[in-house]
Amino acid sequence: SGTTAEDANYVFNAGTDGWTVDETEANDLTVTIATNQGTLTLGGTDDLAFSAGNGVADATMTFVATDTETNTATNTVTWNFLADFNGDVTITITINDGSGSDVVGTITLTITAVNDVPVNTVSDAVSTNEDVAVSISGNSIADVDDTSMTSVVISTTQSGTISLVGVSGLSFSAGGNGQSTMTFSGTVTNINTAIATLTWTSASNVNDNAVVTIVTTDDSGGADTDTIAVTVAAINDPPTLSATSSNPTHTEDAGAVSLY
Repeated sequence: SGTTAEDANYVFNAGTDGWTVDETEANDLTVTIATNQGTLTLGGTDDLAFSAGNGVADATMTFVATDTETNTATNTVTWNFLADFNGDVTITITINDGSGSDVVGTITLTITAVNDVPVNTVSDAVSTNEDVAVSISGNSIADVDDTSMTSVVISTTQSGTISLVGVSGLSFSAGGNGQSTMTFSGTVTNINTAIATLTWTSASNVNDNAVVTIVTTDDSGGADTDTIAVTVAAINDPPTLSATSSNPTHTEDAGAVSLY
């Protein structure tokens, strides 16, 4: 038996945690090696006659060889991991010398779980004019071993604002929808609904470029950070004129009256 972490290969070594075969009469052996998870790669394939697989990344392989040739090939055997799998793996070795029943041996390899960090998918860079809202679409998060996020932080440089599609199922701990920064938690499903399209608007009459940042953190502390660049074009603002008093009245031949 052996133990390794999720998403890591494991090498079996003959004499410690691997295996050897022995055939007293020196008959050729039919050897089948199989795993119920992932694949197996032999340390070598010289002098092996394969009828199934080829000894490289096989879930099941069958070959004919002498015991010496077999032991040379299996002196080391690598179990190639199955992405995100954790639990027990069974390696089964079956040999037959052609004169009787199969001889079967098994080895159990225990794969311990490792937290997988969330993965953000975000929009490409966008462009807009100052004071004009722009949609930032195609955002989502995924996590193979968590169904909710401890926190999602969305913020923007430049004093603009960000709006979500909606806030159903989200719990805010800072900021809020329509502000320049917000922190919330929720299920992955509800979060993906909320962030699928973000609406960004510059601060009034501000044309500095901005960066929108999304940071997601799962229940085990794994995090992913991604950014979206926002290019803001300046727009000419027309002048304004303000009068501060009511329309004045004037008496013929009288003194001057102030207009403002």
